Amino acid sequence: MRIPHGCFLILCLAVQSLAFYIFFKGFFPVKSAIPGKATFNNLPAEPLPHSMKMKNEPPKAVFGRLVIVLVDALRADFVFGNKADQHMPFTSQLIKDDKTLSFIAKAHPPTVTMPRIKAITTGGIPGFIDIVLNVDSSALLEDNLISQLYSANKSIVFYGDDTWIKLFPNHFRRTDGTTSFFVADYTEVDNNVTRHVDPELENTDWSVMILHYLGLDHIGHLAGPTSPLVGPKLQEMDKVIEKIYSSVTKQDKTSDLPTLIILCGDHGMSNIGSHGGASIGETTTPLVMMSTFYDKFGLPYTASEIQQIDVASTLSLLLGVPIPQNSLGRIITDPSYLKYNRSVQLHASWLESYLQEADNINHNVLGKKVITQYNTAIIEMSNRISASLARYDEYAMVIGTVLFWQVLISFLYGAWQLNGGHMTSISLPIGGQSSIFILIACCLATTSVHINICTDTTGTPSEVLCNMSIPAICLSTVFIVSSSFTLTVLIGQLGKIPKHQFQTTQLMTGQWTLIGGSVLHTLSLVSSSFVEEEHQTWYFFTMTINFYFFYKTFSLILNKSLLIGSKSSAKIDKSDCKYDELITKRCGEDEIDKCAMSADEVFVGNMRTVVAVLIVLLCGRLMRAWNQTGMKWADRPDIGDWFVRPENKIYLSGMVIVSHVVICIVRHLRRQFSLLLVLALIGVYYYRAVTGIILLPWGSTVPSKGVYEAWFVYAVIGVQIFRAIYIAYMQTRKTDENINTYKQTLVDTLECILTALIVLSALLLRPHNSAVLSLLVLEEHFLTTVLWRAYLSRSPLWVITLLHLWFGSAAFFTQGNSNSTANVDISAGYIGLDSYIPAIVFILTLMSTYTGPFIFITSLVTYTARHYADRYQDSLVYICYTIAVSRALPVAVYLVLISCQRYHLFVWSVFSPKLMYEGMLTIVYSIIILLLTAHSNL
Repeated sequence: MRIPHGCFLILCLAVQSLAFYIFFKGFFPVKSAIPGKATFNNLPAEPLPHSMKMKNEPPKAVFGRLVIVLVDALRADFVFGNKADQHMPFTSQLIKDDKTLSFIAKAHPPTVTMPRIKAITTGGIPGFIDIVLNVDSSALLEDNLISQLYSANKSIVFYGDDTWIKLFPNHFRRTDGTTSFFVADYTEVDNNVTRHVDPELENTDWSVMILHYLGLDHIGHLAGPTSPLVGPKLQEMDKVIEKIYSSVTKQDKTSDLPTLIILCGDHGMSNIGSHGGASIGETTTPLVMMSTFYDKFGLPYTASEIQQIDVASTLSLLLGVPIPQNSLGRIITDPSYLKYNRSVQLHASWLESYLQEADNINHNVLGKKVITQYNTAIIEMSNRISASLARYDEYAMVIGTVLFWQVLISFLYGAWQLNGGHMTSISLPIGGQSSIFILIACCLATTSVHINICTDTTGTPSEVLCNMSIPAICLSTVFIVSSSFTLTVLIGQLGKIPKHQFQTTQLMTGQWTLIGGSVLHTLSLVSSSFVEEEHQTWYFFTMTINFYFFYKTFSLILNKSLLIGSKSSAKIDKSDCKYDELITKRCGEDEIDKCAMSADEVFVGNMRTVVAVLIVLLCGRLMRAWNQTGMKWADRPDIGDWFVRPENKIYLSGMVIVSHVVICIVRHLRRQFSLLLVLALIGVYYYRAVTGIILLPWGSTVPSKGVYEAWFVYAVIGVQIFRAIYIAYMQTRKTDENINTYKQTLVDTLECILTALIVLSALLLRPHNSAVLSLLVLEEHFLTTVLWRAYLSRSPLWVITLLHLWFGSAAFFTQGNSNSTANVDISAGYIGLDSYIPAIVFILTLMSTYTGPFIFITSLVTYTARHYADRYQDSLVYICYTIAVSRALPVAVYLVLISCQRYHLFVWSVFSPKLMYEGMLTIVYSIIILLLTAHSNL
């Protein structure tokens, strides 16, 4: 049975996608909440003596109205830090005057908006998968504070992030939502909220008003927490607080109950302005409770920490509604009313003991001990329940892992067949009677095992695979069929593989280094520290390769036998030269007898290689120092931090200009310099200038969102790609085209696509990363045109492919990326948009995040077209298998490792984000493989 390599790759990628889906469903189950709503009937009875007739009545509301001012991405240090007096003077003064109850609220990861809103309103801990669901929120069916307030006939008004409207449909009396994903807007998105404040403060028909401001979060995504835009935005928020506080202070004079004002954040902000991870900046938010009630009963700020999930239970008690059913939070503090209620109970107990002539007991000390004991017990129970919420579907995890290993085996089998001479199709040992019998037997055995596990009454059946729904049946069928075919192929190949296929002695030291490095990287994923600092692994590998070239180059120069004679006319022919490999590279195997090189030519060539090695080493070192990444030392200052300081804007502008000039020079060396390239880079610079990030050399401009400037760049990129494809199409229609013309046309087209990708990256990356992009382009040029051409021209194609993948992985981290979800720069997805278009936002964000891998993959295809034009289609298939195996191996091992460490302390903060990155990168490379497969068949 024979299957074309393209079809085989597509089938394997489809099974790989399903394997990932099954594993993700088992590892990231959607949390199932206790159904129903809490009532006061659920309150436990107090352990009062039988002689006391005090009724266990529900607590009465302490506050009549509630105003929640939620500032998205409000870090704790923005309110409690050194610059609080300058940025939020009114709020800071209330805190200093002890007229608030202020705390640092700790948020659980993932620190994105939708899970944090769930935590604040339900008191529960959302699942990690909510980070994916954050982009498309649906109605929250779990019991929550908003539903309890709505059931208590309290009128609620809301203005701000429309995530609330999606989570709580039909709960608000009046509402006006704004999208939270259009991060380019940080002005109108807040003005749209503030314009409703004055009218609502004059209305008396609401009990709860919620204001969710997004501007600060958008500024963080665009420019980071040190941006000069942060201060004015915090001052704007402070004026809103002052306006609300002044208004409710007047209203409280004629109200039965005072109004409570809550200032809080849903999550914080990392040092680069993003969020989603577990760093201190992302997980610490302020919680400031303000009211005229606290003018007398406020407490000094002591930087005490609480959990964000404590907000729901505390507000429920303060507003006189039942605590949500699934709340794991506790009461934040003991306000005066709780002390009063406790005093009443202690007084009653004292009277009873006095009437019974009992011993004199210090009831205050006893009461404090009781309260302390309750709080300790509640915290321990909450932690225990939180730990038990992660219920994995272990059978789905096992099936997903097994399927992934089957895919890895299939990729290896296809690569082995390709290496054995099967260039067009893959041969499967299926077709004879014996193989059919083995296939049926494997199918029956796999089905039997699957049914036995699903019907086992001693355990919990898998919700993903062991029910009668159509998706479960389809997934089970895929597993059974895939397992049966894999086992049949393995059994059919036993004893048929020639021994020479296992001979690996022909591998050179450098090739063993690549294989060993890939295996070491895979095994390093077992350690949380190596996952956190994975960039160090790739930096070490790439610098090792560069130093290998450095060593080899100087070895050739210092070897006296290379140069014969001191005259420039001296010749080195085959009979005199001991470096057959060098001559072969220069002249080709068929022309060795005709080859002759002057000593000066050899010396100049080696000097060129030395310069290339030094430039590559310098580029690698600069890119490493430009952005501190990882998780442990990401907050340390780096070169990029210096450039983004407001006082260094002129230096940032100059650096961007120099970077664009370097890109032009490098593309000129590759014969890709054109007017379109210059126009595109000028458009990129002008876009940065009109958005206020850098300066224009000829004067100032009116700040704007840069929509038209960005679309100009997109248009130039489109014209450039269309022009290249059109020229290539016209060349392919010529009947007299020879191999050299075909090669040159193909290379020019791919080089043009690479240029367009570089220009797009220049537009999407942060301005301070313009230097990283130029260094990356410089490194790629000297690697592929000098070093790899000089030393790897006779190496197998899998070596070239692995090197491109290695340098692409290192380039991913030089951009400032890491294995934390907080490093995803979603602001790139909105460049050129004036509205939220999910598909375009996703594509642009993906292109920005994986700029390095995309550039090196495009460079790999270009290198293949330049050096393997005579067997270009076959080479593309070879590349596809190499990429597939190099991607499937670490993922397959990582699925086993993360399954074994699912109860690890850092499973949600380290291993789970890494799993999501691996999944996304696998999808990216799968798309690349599909494109290359389609390209190979053209």
